[in-house]
Amino acid sequence: MDLSSTFTDDQLAVMGCFAALAVCGLIAMITFYVGPQGRRQQTEQPEKVRLPVAQDDVHRDSRKAA
Repeated sequence: MDLSSTFTDDQLAVMGCFAALAVCGLIAMITFYVGPQGRRQQTEQPEKVRLPVAQDDVHRDSRKAA
């Protein structure tokens, strides 16, 4: 099948771009399921990170600008 006689150069370029995007999306989806995020079990809870909270400063009121 000769696509160059059926479609113009611009139409072939647009179809090629869509095909490239579809292939890239497929590869990204496959690597997500193969990688560490996809292998993580659904029941596993994400690790919680606790950030230090600043304590109320007693001297805060005495440090006002003039």
